Amino acid sequence: MPNLDLVTEIKKNLSSLLAKNDLNGAIILTKKFLEVAPNDFYITNVLAVAYFNDGQYRNALVANNNLLKINANSSEAHYNKGLILSKLGDPGAAATAYKHAISLAPKHSLAHNNLANIYMQKGDFEAAKPHLKSAIDYAPNNLNAYINLSIANTHVENFEAAIHWCNQALAVKSHLPAAHKQLGKIYSILGKLDEAKFHYQKTLESIPDDAQTLYNLVMIEKQTHDSNELGRLRHLARRALSQEKRKFVFYSLGKSFDDLHKPRLAFHYFRRANELRKAELGYDVGADETLFEKIQRSFSQKKIPNLVTLPKGKKPVFIVGMPRSGSTLIEQILASHSEVYGANELGKIDEALTYSAILDDISSPKKLGKFRDRYLEHLDRLNTPLKVIVDKSLLNFRWVGLLVSAFPNCKIINVRRDKNAIIWSNYKHYFEAGGLGFTTDVADLRRYHELYEGLMAFWDGQYDDKLYHIDYEQLVSEQSSSIRRMISHIGLEWDPACLLPHLTERAVKTASLSQVREKIYANANASWRAYEQFLGSNKI
Repeated sequence: MPNLDLVTEIKKNLSSLLAKNDLNGAIILTKKFLEVAPNDFYITNVLAVAYFNDGQYRNALVANNNLLKINANSSEAHYNKGLILSKLGDPGAAATAYKHAISLAPKHSLAHNNLANIYMQKGDFEAAKPHLKSAIDYAPNNLNAYINLSIANTHVENFEAAIHWCNQALAVKSHLPAAHKQLGKIYSILGKLDEAKFHYQKTLESIPDDAQTLYNLVMIEKQTHDSNELGRLRHLARRALSQEKRKFVFYSLGKSFDDLHKPRLAFHYFRRANELRKAELGYDVGADETLFEKIQRSFSQKKIPNLVTLPKGKKPVFIVGMPRSGSTLIEQILASHSEVYGANELGKIDEALTYSAILDDISSPKKLGKFRDRYLEHLDRLNTPLKVIVDKSLLNFRWVGLLVSAFPNCKIINVRRDKNAIIWSNYKHYFEAGGLGFTTDVADLRRYHELYEGLMAFWDGQYDDKLYHIDYEQLVSEQSSSIRRMISHIGLEWDPACLLPHLTERAVKTASLSQVREKIYANANASWRAYEQFLGSNKI
């Protein structure tokens, strides 16, 4: 047994090292102490925390596992294990650790909050909500839980609750930038742009260099030479910033100079922003070339079973195509119909693909059934009594063969638009989703568009009677007849509200949120021409 005076002295020295943030010194000292007292809970915990704070997550996990051998009933040790496993990229194991911590300490607010975060990362917002409420109940000052609960409610389109939880957070702490930022996002989605601007400005009062909030603000209002945001952005661009902040500053400056009709400056900043985003995502168009080739080969060689249409339940309408093709307008038109619910970009087909493992054997009726049932479960969770559900997850064009087989009653609308208009519109937008890496490079965009056209031609050869193609240019020039034909194709009675989509009040969560609240204009396709000299070459 170590000398008690020695233990006291070492712990005193350890406190001094930690106070100075000398993590390496703390690690060396704790390891020496554990050589003579390997079962000291306090020192083992300090070692695990020091490793964690130093970014040595695997060593932190070893130390934390030793801690649990000393005391398997330590809720904090299980909680810390969850933190470590999250850093190591193992959310499933992290969730198990948080659940263990909660079983030992049911009122562990942080464990509830972090477990909810994992559910939210998986897209299971309903599972997250009760844990976030528990986090707040057990620690009313846990402000992160309020914001996360607002985010969860935003995703399930319970906007009243989303606003409520932000306001509750502001009641706890009146100057809370995260709450104002989240309120700005909610009001942007709802089309209440004055309220959105107010909350974004409140965020910037507390954090003037919040580049993402500046970007959000720039995206919802047209910039002028006198705009305060333009001055802020120019100032930030001259400062030493993280790559993340610099990315948003460059996207914002690109959009600002685009508003000011200065294409050379706009393209300069869009290029710099996209270079940062491409490096961040590590996108390689070769991976998509391989995927598209595999899809065509698989669907050419194997017979896909057709499932029987279920007698009741939802009828999906899939809008597919390239991003920025006019699909948000199409969805808004359809959602203006009294029998149609616009679900935005659900993103649940990919999740159902993984769950069912259907791509391992596309000829398996059992796996195809699992794929269908999983997706329909998501539709049933939507907060609507309507049966016709529009899913605008555009990259579902890759899986047309599966959609037709799994949902015989579905409708698939492929939105087409001028190639150069699509390339430019994608290139100048920041997409939060990581699966759109091809939008960060003009050459990649051109190649991806070729892959898209090739795959759609393949699907046309297989399922010509199942696909409905609509050209954006024809839609804006022949609105009434184009919209009537589309509504008829879906199998619905005519609804005059479909001719007035800009008057439809609904949440819009995409980069087109401001455009769909305006009337349909025939010149919406021409903005790329100012950038023709930059888009003509594959090398920028």
